[in-house]
Amino acid sequence: MTKAVNLICEYGFVELDIVRIHTGVFEYNLASQRVLEKCGFVKEGVFRKAIFKNGILWDEIRYANLKICEITIQQKRHLEREL
Repeated sequence: MTKAVNLICEYGFVELDIVRIHTGVFEYNLASQRVLEKCGFVKEGVFRKAIFKNGILWDEIRYANLKICEITIQQKRHLEREL
């Protein structure tokens, strides 16, 4: 899943010149939260009891990735490979 998220972000930032990509995740979906964090997304906030699903109100965790952050991460990876 991490590879897919990275590819989508790269396409959005490079090909479509998108500056910001954001998403929301259910509070119980810890695996998706870890994937987003591995891909450079930053937790921006919690929308408390924002989603009603199957009779339960759940928190929505909001994550975002900015183009400038992605460039910095890519540069860091490139420099690490050179060393």
